[in-house]
Amino acid sequence: DIGLSLDNVTLYLRYTEKTFIMHAAIDTLFESDFYRILNFKCRCTDCHTSKPEYSDAFSISFIRKGNFIFNIFRNALDCYTGGVLVTKPLFERTVTHAHTVPDECTIFEFKQSFYPILLERYGQKGFFRNNDIHSTLIRGCVEAEVIHYHVFQLLTENASVDKLQLDQLVIGMMTYVF
Repeated sequence: DIGLSLDNVTLYLRYTEKTFIMHAAIDTLFESDFYRILNFKCRCTDCHTSKPEYSDAFSISFIRKGNFIFNIFRNALDCYTGGVLVTKPLFERTVTHAHTVPDECTIFEFKQSFYPILLERYGQKGFFRNNDIHSTLIRGCVEAEVIHYHVFQLLTENASVDKLQLDQLVIGMMTYVF
């Protein structure tokens, strides 16, 4: 069984006789027609590697705080504050926490229907052409980080946000990530 709820809940993974519990607060900050923005706050207190996880969404995650190892395919990406984790859809991964400092991320998760449009625009980039690269960690450029910070502040400090403005910011952020 895999349990998941996206608003301040506990994720649980049950495999055979063991249950691994990963505590996390995951709040949906905004949802548009082609993406949603999640505020992920790890609440783990035990250092361990999760059981395999799977996502059918393309995502860009800005790591605001902490450190974790993102294990995908043949790679173990050391994710840290200030990094940007870009992940293709439809691949398994695990996450290893090497210490008890919880991580916090802003996750821009794009809907499946948007992925072909993304490929049309950025498909010539090596990341998208190489089937052996399922995820990559990049150093955030200043422009993308400024947009991320602005979006995060808009969503956490304002009750109402202009959808068109947010869509433009997210599309602009993507041009700096790729």
